[in-house]
Amino acid sequence: MMVTTDDIVAAYERARVRAEASTLIERSLLRYAIAELREDGMSTRQIAARLRLPKSTVNRVRSTSKEQLAEELHWTTPDAYVEANNAAWPATPPMQIANAPFEVEATSPNTRRWRLLQFAGHDEQGRQRFSLDGRRAGPAGRA
Repeated sequence: MMVTTDDIVAAYERARVRAEASTLIERSLLRYAIAELREDGMSTRQIAARLRLPKSTVNRVRSTSKEQLAEELHWTTPDAYVEANNAAWPATPPMQIANAPFEVEATSPNTRRWRLLQFAGHDEQGRQRFSLDGRRAGPAGRA
């Protein structure tokens, strides 16, 4: 079988989606770790040492909001985000998610809009669910 240019471009696009999703999960987990360590009473210097990061990175991440993280979404898809998140938490079902905490709407062929969703409880497997208004989501992830 001969690989075509279209095959290569499609593979690149799939890899780009997965890479961005993994990066978003890594950044979210870093924010979570910093917040938890801060709550445990650690200083910026102690957090930086524990996570093996520069102090400036700890300070920058602490000041990044969820909305700013959402603005970094460019290529990822909800499915890729779920896959990356659940791969980071393989043995911790309460931290796994059933659906992504955002939706993507194609407003035109070249324009996409992301909408953040609210936590809506857990599904039957104990995974977190998200919906537009925070109401308990049904099996398909819709309220």
